[in-house]
Amino acid sequence: MENIKRYKITLVMIAVLFVASASLQMQAQDSVFVRDFFEQAGYQVDWDQEANAVLLAGESGNIRIVVGSDQFEKNGEFFPLHTPLIIVDSRAVLPIDAILEIFDTLDVLDTFDVSVGDFRDIAFITADSTEERNRMWQADLEQLREAIIQRHGMFWDDSTIFVPGDALGEDDGQFIVWMDIPRSEALRSNTLAAFDELINNVPYLSDFEIAVGMQSAVSNLQDNHFRVFPYEIMAADVSLFIDFRHFGGAGGGFYLIGVLEEFSHALNYRITAINEVPIGIVMERFSRFMSLENIYDIRVQLGRVLHSTLMLEILGLREGGTTTFTLESDGNTTEITLTQAHEIHFYEDMDFSFITSQMEGDMPAFLAMDGRNNFHFFEDHGLLYIRIEGFDPTVFIDGWDLMHELGAESFSEIEDELRQAIAQGDIQGVITPPANVGPAYWLDDEFRFSWDVHFGILDIIEENDVQAIVIDARLNVGGDPAPFFELFQLAADTVEEGRLFYFIDGGSYSAAVTSAMAMAYLGAVIVGEPTGQNTIFYGVLSGIGDERDPHIFLNYSQLAIEIPNLLSHAAAEDIGPNFDPDAFFNMSPYFEFYTFRPDVLIEHTIEHWINNTDPLLEYVISRRLYLEGVVFDE
Repeated sequence: MENIKRYKITLVMIAVLFVASASLQMQAQDSVFVRDFFEQAGYQVDWDQEANAVLLAGESGNIRIVVGSDQFEKNGEFFPLHTPLIIVDSRAVLPIDAILEIFDTLDVLDTFDVSVGDFRDIAFITADSTEERNRMWQADLEQLREAIIQRHGMFWDDSTIFVPGDALGEDDGQFIVWMDIPRSEALRSNTLAAFDELINNVPYLSDFEIAVGMQSAVSNLQDNHFRVFPYEIMAADVSLFIDFRHFGGAGGGFYLIGVLEEFSHALNYRITAINEVPIGIVMERFSRFMSLENIYDIRVQLGRVLHSTLMLEILGLREGGTTTFTLESDGNTTEITLTQAHEIHFYEDMDFSFITSQMEGDMPAFLAMDGRNNFHFFEDHGLLYIRIEGFDPTVFIDGWDLMHELGAESFSEIEDELRQAIAQGDIQGVITPPANVGPAYWLDDEFRFSWDVHFGILDIIEENDVQAIVIDARLNVGGDPAPFFELFQLAADTVEEGRLFYFIDGGSYSAAVTSAMAMAYLGAVIVGEPTGQNTIFYGVLSGIGDERDPHIFLNYSQLAIEIPNLLSHAAAEDIGPNFDPDAFFNMSPYFEFYTFRPDVLIEHTIEHWINNTDPLLEYVISRRLYLEGVVFDE
């Protein structure tokens, strides 16, 4: 039976997650019409009648796909295609997994704009009868449940590792098979029970409710690397014109930091309830829906989506297109009510009077989320500050490609070509510094950290008396930390004991946490707030193409889902040949399962936000004792 539906396709690359927004008419179980998809993705699509082939032309290359062939051609080079192109009703059709294989050869980030769509467009099934629709949904849910059992590490990873006492309910940790600890058993049981209940309830639920239930079922694993839908979709493109952020300190909570001028009287007020639901219950509902790992994760993520009309609806906080926020400050209480008249579409230019509570001036570097990482040398203090927003070593990848393309044996042989590629923007830097400093790349076979201009990190270290170094990983979404260990080691070798600092907070995830372990091993003083990521987590995607391939495509709703499948707790082991991560974790006073805690706890408060100040950087600068060689004792 023909099954036609419209959805937004989510494509998962081996090292890159992106969302190509394309409303498509789907035919057959896993397939898309080639012309419909690639034209919306920006390609010119032609048909070669004589060769019986589809021709694609775009900025990322020219592709030729012959009907029935087990390979495709890109710019004269052939690549495997495990599922061939077919013709359906005189139209060329490719399965989604074949689309992934083709995209794996493209520089997709330069080709596709990242965008999001309405959650209700993501997944729904149309059928000739309600019974058939229910059967399809139940089959999809059973398929996903079995895929999770087979592929998610929580169900099969029998690695014996050191588990902290807090994860065992004991004072001391011990070596144990991670998936056998009581907590892991409970998470698995809760997940399977949630899927069973959802499958039984399919006849009584709408497509939208089933999609919400699917995400809620997955959330029982408490793995923030595993979400059925990309987080951008959860944020939604239809939002209330309002901005909240969670701040810590004695008056910690969710604060109103931006709003239409008509509600400016409530700026800097803290939420106590939404539609009369206390904020504590709102947090509980959110944690049951999203895949979250600890209270710090919940605070950061919820603060990011309180503007979302979709999220407010999912959490039962938007009735009849209206949401009322109750806020308080210094004993004063106020309410603001937002309706559909206050909604905006995220990607449209708005002509509203929107004001924020911040004083005029530049934001601190760690809050200036402009897609740029940077560094700065405070000469008066001898302090080198390096901000890393994400561990995404694109140069490490692209530089290797260029080296092999030119037939070089080392990066030093193609230094001029690297500089030219950087200048032209063909290679992006590991750290993109201010405009007057060139981007970074890895130089020499040892991947020595270097810069394209006469001054950079190495130049600062070599030409100045660097007394202290800060590596800032707050609001760092993670990535691959291994290529950055060279930078960590360089920083540790440059300064004396007690003068190396690593900043973390509730927005530090994944590689930012394993990097914190590496930095702690190197003797760094960990400063800030506990991380939003557990120290033991499933975030690595391994076994691509085998029975544990993390990519799953549901047969009827056509959802493309990525299932983390490998335990990660010791990425820092590459920091040195003598590093034993389990032994280190066993002795570390701040290592625990649920979060990674700092040596020095400093919380970012609403007052810091208002005054554009960074309390962590101020702490390091004010502790000028390091200039006199005094080791930190806090």
